[in-house]
Amino acid sequence: MVNTISITGGAWNTATYDYVNTDVNNTYYEYGLSIAGDQVKENYYIAYNWTTRKWFDTQPTNHHNTFGTSSTDLNTTGRETTENPAVLYVFDTSPRFTAQFTNPYYEAIEPQTITPTTVNPAWGGATYIWIQTVGTSEIYTLAFGGVATNNNHEIQVDTITNTWSDYGTNNPNTVTDNGSTVTLSSGTTTFVVFNKPTSASWL
Repeated sequence: MVNTISITGGAWNTATYDYVNTDVNNTYYEYGLSIAGDQVKENYYIAYNWTTRKWFDTQPTNHHNTFGTSSTDLNTTGRETTENPAVLYVFDTSPRFTAQFTNPYYEAIEPQTITPTTVNPAWGGATYIWIQTVGTSEIYTLAFGGVATNNNHEIQVDTITNTWSDYGTNNPNTVTDNGSTVTLSSGTTTFVVFNKPTSASWL
């Protein structure tokens, strides 16, 4: 359990989130905003749920916190984060970007990058990079030179069964799990083949 979390961005970038409570029944650590050493502000309580691996606003009525996926994510914020975010972006209800901090409970997904063993010349330099956790799945997307493409090429691995498949509805290619390898193809054209990770964080 972490006692103090430093805020590194946003309007409250000189403040901290300080530990105030553990709720064992609901499996979370609660933190309050502390500005310039002042008393922790109850209206700005947030918490980390170690079961869901999500952060959320703990004030059911008088809430002041929402969470986005970037510092400019003003229109799609929610009172709960996605699962296992590496960095948190907190907004008040204005909305205004108020705080950014590194998640001290972040669990790194490995591998972060998957390098294919076979690549079609049309996709030279292609890799897959990890982008997010959704439920029991880890989501990877096609990248060139480390830069992710759009979400037309996302794939997922079910961490319970270690089975790979397409993710989303826009992928124009077919993802085939061959047991020890995964193939991405379109018709008779194979674009990439990669070995399924054998030392991944979910194994």
